[in-house]
Amino acid sequence: MHAALRADRCEHVWAEVMNVRGESMSRTVNALRAAGYSYEADRLLDVSIDQDAWEMYSRATFEAHAPLYRPGQLRFLQYVTKATREWWAARVGTGAVLL
Repeated sequence: MHAALRADRCEHVWAEVMNVRGESMSRTVNALRAAGYSYEADRLLDVSIDQDAWEMYSRATFEAHAPLYRPGQLRFLQYVTKATREWWAARVGTGAVLL
């Protein structure tokens, strides 16, 4: 995605893991299956029902993005909890935006 976005031409890049609201998760899972991505649909569904797995997925996604952007460019939106706030707060300088 970094290359496809041509991030070198962007002032900021905003990112977040899938924001689960309403029917968005079931629609995404169904769309993945319909497109022939059953494995990916199963993994997304597994992660979506396990809060610890979702947090690990969020952190891994952030850690994959953070080194790709110049300082101050990434804005990675993340909902935090009391249990996760410290980890995310330590990454504000590399683009984490705590919600």
